[in-house]
Amino acid sequence: MRPISKTTLKVNEAAFSNDKFEIFILSKNIFKFKPKENIELDAQDAFEIRKNFASIAVGNKWAVLTDGGNYFTTTSEFRQLLASKAFTDHRVALAIVTKSMATKIIGNFFIKVNKPGTPTKLFISETDAYDWLNNQMLSLQ
Repeated sequence: MRPISKTTLKVNEAAFSNDKFEIFILSKNIFKFKPKENIELDAQDAFEIRKNFASIAVGNKWAVLTDGGNYFTTTSEFRQLLASKAFTDHRVALAIVTKSMATKIIGNFFIKVNKPGTPTKLFISETDAYDWLNNQMLSLQ
């Protein structure tokens, strides 16, 4: 797998969208997850998200860039599922992008308390997050 050009970050059309979130394809195996404003994600949403990632990846492993720019909340069950080793069997890494102090606190809480089954890191730059995810994918080779 070759590194992907940064121009792939310019994505306009969602590969999947519902009333709670959108999923964009940044590269073959790096996806952008963008929750919509003022929603709460629950366990059912976690299964819907994972189903869509698996469908797009077609049996391959993937990495996720989460856009934390919109205000949203998650249930405890959602966070537990998102972090669980069984639930992350095909996810290589998770990057959370935010400039919001509140989201940074929640993201750090998720990393320290839920202990995700894959490398997870917070970023303020989407480009830096993408580069880190791309390196995580390249490390599989």
